[in-house]
Amino acid sequence: MKTHKKPSSDLAADKDKILRKIQPTHHMKNPTAAVIPASLPYDAIVSVLSRLPLKSLLRFRHASNELASIIRDPWFVNQYNMSKPEKICFQTLGGLLWVSTNQFSLGRDAFELVEFPLTLRGLVCVCPVGSLDGLICLVGGSLRNVFLWMPSTGYCTELPEPIPLRDDRSDGYRLYHGFGYDPLHEDYKIVRIAVYGSTKGNPDSTVQVFSWRKNSWKAIEDVHYPCHQLTNSRNNLAPVFCSGALHWGLQALNKIVAFNLSEERFFEPVPVPSGKAFLDVAGAVGGCLCVFCTDGAVLEVCVMKEYRAEASWRTLSRVTIPVGRPFKPLFVTKSGKFMVTQGKELVKFDPDEKTIEKLSIPYSSAHDKQIIHDDALNC
Repeated sequence: MKTHKKPSSDLAADKDKILRKIQPTHHMKNPTAAVIPASLPYDAIVSVLSRLPLKSLLRFRHASNELASIIRDPWFVNQYNMSKPEKICFQTLGGLLWVSTNQFSLGRDAFELVEFPLTLRGLVCVCPVGSLDGLICLVGGSLRNVFLWMPSTGYCTELPEPIPLRDDRSDGYRLYHGFGYDPLHEDYKIVRIAVYGSTKGNPDSTVQVFSWRKNSWKAIEDVHYPCHQLTNSRNNLAPVFCSGALHWGLQALNKIVAFNLSEERFFEPVPVPSGKAFLDVAGAVGGCLCVFCTDGAVLEVCVMKEYRAEASWRTLSRVTIPVGRPFKPLFVTKSGKFMVTQGKELVKFDPDEKTIEKLSIPYSSAHDKQIIHDDALNC
């Protein structure tokens, strides 16, 4: 695992220890030799450990040095994370309502209500704005309170307040957030974009970026991008993190906006598939950006094999949506399954098995904000 350069201050040193615990696992190597008990085959131990829930697996890291060596092996971490289905998280009062993408058969029992940590309770409008490597980024209070929370361990910390927004505007503003990882500087970052005033014309905007390593926010000067175009995105969904950038889908403008976290700037619009009706960004499969497109009642997922290369778009899968209520695409799973909402129902389409599963969402308030979350194991 890559090591982090240790900052000088005590606060930064504490953060560095936490960073090592939650080091991302985007680039994995082949298995390394691990010392294992002689009485059990290595494959048998790996098979048992890989079936454990994350909370149970984390406890086994303290059971013995041998088990800890296996669980921290980058190859095992990658295999474990790839085998675990994503969770769809809905915003509710006091917590998150989530359901694993492979538990639809359980009906209402598939849902689990996870309460926010004590540090977040009492704040109004706590809203998830992104998830990565087991961490969830939350914004609450009067939008000045920003938190990072890892439900699997209970770890939660409040970040410094963002730079105050301009208060010389009487016509308000709209906020857009994104959470991702800067691979060049090995740093988690949060992007905060404020678009002031009416969406007509060319309203003013400001962009701020929070660095976990530096524990501070900074304003981005000379943005050189009309951020007001983000008003065309679906604000109930977090932007998709892929290839070191955050991506917003702008259906009305038929394009994708990308913000590179290492360079801290907007790219030229990422090209959408030609000859198709673009709907939204859908997620990442195998490290490649995916989007939703449609042709009437047919919903299609396209994958960009080579990042930012328009000619590299390929159709991943297609499915026919049942006629009836309008649908809203949510995301595509790591295994290529479609997730959409129709009214108060969550619908999963499996193009390979040609099956459709539906699940009623039990709380009406759970439609305001949705994110996709992985309980990721880290080295």
